[in-house]
Amino acid sequence: MEQFIDKMPVEAESQFSGRILVLPEAAAGLGEVSSRLTPKNPMDGAFMSIPTSESDDMLAYTRAPGEMFERIERAKREWESTVDALPDLVGLVDERGCIVRANRVIETWGLTQVERVRGRGLHHLLHPDCHDPLCYLESFKQQVVEHVMRGDSIEHESYDRVLNRHLHLSARPVLVRQQTAVVVIRDVTVLKRVETEREQLIDELAAYAHTVAHDLNNPIGILISYTELLEQSLCSTADDQISGILQAMLRTGRKLHSIVTELLLLAEVRSHDIEMQPIDMSATVAEALERLENMLHKCPAEIVVPREWPTVLGYAPWIEEVWANYLSNALQYAGRPARIELGSDILPDGCVRFWVRDNGDGIPPETQVQMFAPFTRLDQARATGHGLGLSIVRRIIEKLGGQVGVQSDGLPSHGSVFFFTLTAG
Repeated sequence: MEQFIDKMPVEAESQFSGRILVLPEAAAGLGEVSSRLTPKNPMDGAFMSIPTSESDDMLAYTRAPGEMFERIERAKREWESTVDALPDLVGLVDERGCIVRANRVIETWGLTQVERVRGRGLHHLLHPDCHDPLCYLESFKQQVVEHVMRGDSIEHESYDRVLNRHLHLSARPVLVRQQTAVVVIRDVTVLKRVETEREQLIDELAAYAHTVAHDLNNPIGILISYTELLEQSLCSTADDQISGILQAMLRTGRKLHSIVTELLLLAEVRSHDIEMQPIDMSATVAEALERLENMLHKCPAEIVVPREWPTVLGYAPWIEEVWANYLSNALQYAGRPARIELGSDILPDGCVRFWVRDNGDGIPPETQVQMFAPFTRLDQARATGHGLGLSIVRRIIEKLGGQVGVQSDGLPSHGSVFFFTLTAG
């Protein structure tokens, strides 16, 4: 009886050559037997009995061998069915890079029968007629042998011209079985096609937005200029109603001009490659504040600006847009009287964090999540913009290799801090 128990897993495995490995500890179907049996060696899957008392000893030796064998068989079939149901090709490879077992996806892909995979390399399995030593599969096999067998994990993605598929390959060591790795090959062809179509659509929309914005920019500028001239000519003779109409026309024209300008900037950020250069942040902040003179006249605020700024790498015209957006938001949503503070912090990772703090009401956490998405406004009741500003900020900073964010506890009068990071120069 004891000899049967010792040899049973090995014999069971020999009948399922080329199938998925089932370790003894993974066979949950063993039931009561597993509580009285433990592996001699987790690597070889052989059992030995551990009698805890005389009665347990008798039970272990008198249990019907067929019942235990059936439980092991059932657990093994269940595990194999689970792995066979996966859409990815999954296999075990040994220290030579040869396949030990694999799931039935190799049959779905029309490569070979699952019983015939043992001892074959990935290169020979996927490319049976390829003898190119520079093939990516040969390189991947070498990485498995050299790195994964030492405990590392690797990943690789490539377009396979033989199979006409985009494949993502990954390999990880099997912790409970030395000198063995799990290789997973995923077909990402559909995903790649969707990504390509998405990028093409985005490029087309960006080009369309740029064309429309460019075509509208000059006519809107002319309308604003004529309206300003008309207002100046009639300022002494026009009644209140006409003056109100002219002012409304000017506000609308300037808003349209702002939208068009931001659309042009959005398209520029996506399509242009710029050279990163050291930025004079004092001059850049001063330019942004100068652009907001009219807004500061309508909404007076105490603005605290540092005397010195750390040097960072970026593109000054774009960073000016970032400051202008952050400052205009702070002016709109600050408390009354408004107080806005600008500053920076040097981070341990070699980046610099720039921030704008206001004294307005805080922003709830559920709103913060959507802050930098297109067409999102801080406060629909108070919003005067069109929701592109923060989205453009995010695109600019990510294009320059940084990050954006907001910090707020959401409480009244506690304010918010909007920040962005850039690499120190």
